Amino acid sequence: FKAGLIPGKDWIVGSADLAIQSEDEFYQLMIQNKKRPVKLIVFNLDQNKCREVIVVPDFDWGGEGW
Repeated sequence: FKAGLIPGKDWIVGSADLAIQSEDEFYQLMIQNKKRPVKLIVFNLDQNKCREVIVVPDFDWGGEGW
């Protein structure tokens, strides 16, 4: 995966500026930063630790979901 996220193993817990409490907060963060890099804090279940991941939200990718 382009952002380096592992389905079922990685959980997005926040960003540099926000502890994400809901899907709506995450969605708003992505909308506000469309096509700009966003540093996310991701917890990995296998490693039992957090790491930083940079994503660039783009709603024109053509896939399913958001």
